[in-house]
Amino acid sequence: MRRFYCIGCLACLIAASLFADNVVRQADSDLNGLIDMQPSEEALQSVLGIEVKQVEKNAEHFDLAKTFDRVQSENFTVLLNRQVVEESLQRAYMERSRLFPQFNLELKQIRNQIDNVGRGLGPLGDIEFPPANRFDGIIAGTMSIFDLRKIADYKLARKGYKISDASYENILQDVLAIAGNAYLDYLRDLTRLEVIRSNIYRDRVLLELAQAQFEGGVAMRLDVTRAEVRVAEDIKQRLQQETRVLTSSLNFKRLLNIDLDASVNLSDDRAYMKPKDYDVPLAEVLAQRADYRAASMEVEKAKLERKAAGWEHLPKVDIFGNYGYASEDAFNSKKDNVWLVGVQLDVPVFEGFRIRSNKLRTDAVIREKQYALKDLELVINEEYKVVAQDMQSRYDQIIITEKKVKLAQEELELAQDRFEKGVADNRDLVDAQNSLAVSQDEYIDAVYQYNLSRIKFARVLGDVRLVLKANEHAEALLSKITS
Repeated sequence: MRRFYCIGCLACLIAASLFADNVVRQADSDLNGLIDMQPSEEALQSVLGIEVKQVEKNAEHFDLAKTFDRVQSENFTVLLNRQVVEESLQRAYMERSRLFPQFNLELKQIRNQIDNVGRGLGPLGDIEFPPANRFDGIIAGTMSIFDLRKIADYKLARKGYKISDASYENILQDVLAIAGNAYLDYLRDLTRLEVIRSNIYRDRVLLELAQAQFEGGVAMRLDVTRAEVRVAEDIKQRLQQETRVLTSSLNFKRLLNIDLDASVNLSDDRAYMKPKDYDVPLAEVLAQRADYRAASMEVEKAKLERKAAGWEHLPKVDIFGNYGYASEDAFNSKKDNVWLVGVQLDVPVFEGFRIRSNKLRTDAVIREKQYALKDLELVINEEYKVVAQDMQSRYDQIIITEKKVKLAQEELELAQDRFEKGVADNRDLVDAQNSLAVSQDEYIDAVYQYNLSRIKFARVLGDVRLVLKANEHAEALLSKITS
């Protein structure tokens, strides 16, 4: 009887082992495929052992290039600042109009009563004149012949328009960088969600293994409980990650002015190459930065304003005149021609030291703008050095985290093998599951951080859209400059 009992236990153990082996083989077929690191969508699927499913029916497709195009045409911050540029341009045209002749048509009908009282006419002062009518129709014109202040105001307005245009370009680059980051946030959160779902599937496979081992008398009930806890933890993570996906998707849609209820699909099938050591001359970087150009023009504008303050000592010369006719009533055939021509000279004599104070004020403004320009130059130089180093570091971290994923996968396989053979409980297996999940998340974050550093690097170079060009960032910039 004892012999038959032992044979039965052995048969159950063999059956449980065969079942576990088939289940694990199925899980391995879904989790294998580590290849050389290319942090593209295919590489994420390969390293993490998942299939990133993002395609939805009737959903608009977005890659990074289309994201940038949509931001430039639809983002409200960009559109608002574009109107600021238009406002500055029209203000310049308004200042220019003061340099041209000004003409007005004047039509005036008057009826008055003349009173001679108090005019010193003696007896004639008692004479009463009847009311009189007078109609005047004239064209009056004025023109500035010599007024350097008006010329300076026009030049200042033109310079203000150029500064506004450069500021708009700088804001556009900032918004493009923000949109690129939002795109990467959304893509990262989607990938993490798929990894968590894959982890839940793997956890359930291992739970079935623990249950089979328990039913075969090889494992304890505690092993099953540990596996169930692991499944519950990953389900909790999935629920939390779904909220993060919703948040990042809404942020992405808001930046692109897309209906928040609309469905979008993201893709980025680029294989990002290893960055090189970059040594772009600072002068070329500064020439591409819209904020530096705007700051430089602010200095030029302040210097021009200083000159204009000195020109206020100079005289102004205007000519004026009018031509028309006068009659008793409007459109009366009995009319007389009237005209007037004159020249006016204005010379400042004493203005209460206003001009002197204005000169001192503009001198202070010049120094202020020069200090700001020099500080911006140092900031850009610092950003360039830090971001170039950060991009290289982020790439190296991808290689390290990829290796960690591979080692965690091997650790999980070894722990599975030990648990299947009944030489250990599933504590090592659960720890290996957790280690693999952490390694996968670190790999996703490393790819995400590297892509962020690429956008930062392109932003420092002055054009976020350089990230769309060939992966040789510095060569792309240099070819753009030389062309």
